[in-house]
Amino acid sequence: MNASALLIEMASTAEALKNESPGSRQILIAQSHALIEALELPSEFVRRTFWAEPAESAAIHLAIDINLFQHLKETPRGSDLLAIAVDPGLIRRLARH
Repeated sequence: MNASALLIEMASTAEALKNESPGSRQILIAQSHALIEALELPSEFVRRTFWAEPAESAAIHLAIDINLFQHLKETPRGSDLLAIAVDPGLIRRLARH
């Protein structure tokens, strides 16, 4: 969805938040994240991910090291099936980030 459409949706959700509509705060947070994704340049994403969010950066590095993205591309399956050479608990923790 483009930024303009997201802003229109966010304005509507903000009105719902003013009226204390249940769930409106969580929806507005999700819409805010979507707006950032729509507006953020790839270089800004890299800067934010690798410098401002080190836990996410570590999870991405680990996923690359264990070829997780390649395995997902070839045969998308659950975390237990991907964990042939890696501890299943590690894969689950990685997936949370």
